[in-house]
Amino acid sequence: MTFHNNEITTDDKFYYPENLTEKTLFIGWTAPNAAILGIGVLISIAALAYLGVFIPLLITVIYAVLSFTVAGTSMYEQLVIVVRYLFTDTLVYIWDSDKEGDTYGEKG
Repeated sequence: MTFHNNEITTDDKFYYPENLTEKTLFIGWTAPNAAILGIGVLISIAALAYLGVFIPLLITVIYAVLSFTVAGTSMYEQLVIVVRYLFTDTLVYIWDSDKEGDTYGEKG
């Protein structure tokens, strides 16, 4: 809504994100993750204040780091991709040659 020459005009523009299928992020966490973190922080502070126990706070911080989302994927998903690439997935290397009659692994 804008005021110009004692008249009120409305902007009838709608602003959409570039990709409507992307999850909405609050700083770096999706809405369910932000809610879980909020509850976790409250429980952690209560446990620290009344019992002097750091374990709930540690679990909340670890969850916060693993659920932080960058470029559409969480840190947990990135960690899974790295572990699969380095340890579990089979890597296949194929070299191609431009020479005719060139064979792989055979001398002759």
